[in-house]
Amino acid sequence: MVPLQPFDKSSACSSPVSISLCSNIQGTTTPHSIRSFLSDEDFKTKMCRDISFIKINVIKLNQRIALVEAGPKQTICEDDVQSREDISIIKSTFPRQNNKDLAEVEAKLQAGPEFKGNLIRYYSSIGGHKVDEIVKLILRKLFSNQLASQYSWLRAKKKRVFSNLILAEVILSSLNANCAAANAKEKDIINRIKNWLRHASTKDKNNKYEKA
Repeated sequence: MVPLQPFDKSSACSSPVSISLCSNIQGTTTPHSIRSFLSDEDFKTKMCRDISFIKINVIKLNQRIALVEAGPKQTICEDDVQSREDISIIKSTFPRQNNKDLAEVEAKLQAGPEFKGNLIRYYSSIGGHKVDEIVKLILRKLFSNQLASQYSWLRAKKKRVFSNLILAEVILSSLNANCAAANAKEKDIINRIKNWLRHASTKDKNNKYEKA
């Protein structure tokens, strides 16, 4: 009888024939092995897609935190009257004209939940029959075209990242709290924001041309 030899897993997996089988047995795929099957361009595309997915989920978590901090969810279908003082402060604060102005608002939003809650309540009351219309109205009230032209949702064309702003969370939370947009998918809302940012530069140029 031929004596049985000890099973050497490493040597068994080293042959080309058994690579596929051993990969299934081990049940793991290393980033290096994934990278070897993709071109540089495909790998970059995959990484950008994964990063986008992570950021969207972070925004969702921040939305939920903001709504909890702001109190019970309110929609324009419900009786939610803000004080004239709060509304006056918001109207005098926006739209932001430059990055310095924007940084001041971001710092105020980061300092505590009250201002964020007031913004969500106010912008969730923006009227409109379609999601696209409501998104545009909110963005126009928050940002000048000149400021918006410097941003893209995920740093396209090396612009500043809009999705990192706390105001991006405010916009999404406001749409969720607006009964006219309550059934809108977050992906659709984000696509509308992307589209508005994409055309902000052209609108800014047209405004300057008209004033000249």
